[in-house]
Amino acid sequence: MIYNVIFYFIALLIIFVHNVPSSYGAETKIYALSVNTKADEDDPYYCLGARPFIPGRLYFTRKSETGKWDIFWAKFDSTKRTLGKEEMVGAQIQSPGDDQTPFVSPEGVFPQWILFSSSKDKPGSPKDIYVSLRDGPLVSGEERGFGPSRPINEAATSLDESHPWIHDVSTKQCFLYFNKKTEEGLRLFRCQGTKAQGSVPSFAEAKQINEIPVGFSSPTLTPDGKVMFLQGQEKEQCHAIFVSYLQMGTWTLPKVIPGLVFENAKRGTKSPRLTRDGKTLYFSSDRPGGKGGLDIYYVSVSDLQLPK
Repeated sequence: MIYNVIFYFIALLIIFVHNVPSSYGAETKIYALSVNTKADEDDPYYCLGARPFIPGRLYFTRKSETGKWDIFWAKFDSTKRTLGKEEMVGAQIQSPGDDQTPFVSPEGVFPQWILFSSSKDKPGSPKDIYVSLRDGPLVSGEERGFGPSRPINEAATSLDESHPWIHDVSTKQCFLYFNKKTEEGLRLFRCQGTKAQGSVPSFAEAKQINEIPVGFSSPTLTPDGKVMFLQGQEKEQCHAIFVSYLQMGTWTLPKVIPGLVFENAKRGTKSPRLTRDGKTLYFSSDRPGGKGGLDIYYVSVSDLQLPK
């Protein structure tokens, strides 16, 4: 009799294990984008509309055959429920050097501004963070481009700065996060910003975030500013995406997100970028099954099993 009872409970346990909800270890659902090609695509940022009826827009970079990186955009077509044809952002941003890592204020609010990193002179040179404004959506039925760009002086040094991210604290205050290639290696920095209506925030002097170790970059934060996704290296110089938490005013040691580590990916997973509502994470990877090189993907943050 006792053996029958034990067998019964073992059978129930097996049934439970085979029917656990998908959040308990099932494969993470990851989606590829239509802009992917045989070339490298990187630095994705999906800019949501300021209001539900305003279509969003994907900003990203692509590496040309000459090795230069350029910034592209593709507007979401709400009728076809897909991204439209991609094109370069515009002549005022494009330079002879590498133009990368765009971050953009909400679609549908003007003037709209874009932060990006650029080497300006030639590909491979150290980059600074630049800003450019776009003061309206249309001119004679054509897309109005961004205007002349200028460096963010508070973040600009002779070193390499890139991957800007603005975290809005209030209607008057924000923080600019970015990474800098120091003598130690990649380090994270932050500037406090004061917002001014109709223009780019003014920033104070940049300060290093000491609790985040050397080697982490590409910061992107949730709307409450308490969770930060980062790019780092897990093993064998392979990129991976990590998460850190703000606790008692200090960032915790970043931990790798297992669901975004892919076997047979030579370069790994990189360039994490959240949507402004914090619900979707975009990234690039050379994971198997792509178009070639780095491709752009997205995943619902709620589907990720984030380490604590």
